[in-house]
Amino acid sequence: MMNLPGKRCSKFVFFALLCCFIAKAAAQVPAPEITFERSYSSNSIVYISSVTPVAITIPGDGVGTTIYYLLDGDPDSTIYSGAFNLSEGTHTIHSRSEEGGIYSAEVSTSVHVDGTAPHTALRVTGLEDAVPDIDGFIHLGLYSSIVLVSTDPVSNQVASGVD
Repeated sequence: MMNLPGKRCSKFVFFALLCCFIAKAAAQVPAPEITFERSYSSNSIVYISSVTPVAITIPGDGVGTTIYYLLDGDPDSTIYSGAFNLSEGTHTIHSRSEEGGIYSAEVSTSVHVDGTAPHTALRVTGLEDAVPDIDGFIHLGLYSSIVLVSTDPVSNQVASGVD
């Protein structure tokens, strides 16, 4: 029995068209975008406050698209229903969208959440001989100075620093 070139070719063409259709359909599901209302970056590390909302959106209208996300390696995905806040510490968010059983590419981001305010101390120098007056005020002299010293304590292994 002879193999007809047309039969072999038609199977190949069908397979190639099927692969192109699947790739095109997958490419049409837009990947979600993970955004923060306010953030600060330093040395490629993103910092947010514990009260900063985390939003996951779909570019365009996103009608009929479901967004899923995982937080910190949790094995169960959550359906995104609106902005949420993160507790203090370091977190990784993974997300992908789904439409009609077809999933987008996965996106992820890491963020350091700093919910502890910096500490500031007031230091006055050059007051060795200064004595408070009758109202309790100390009058600074020519060689006196006032210095504010700020530090950002580490809490849950995160400190965004003080600029």
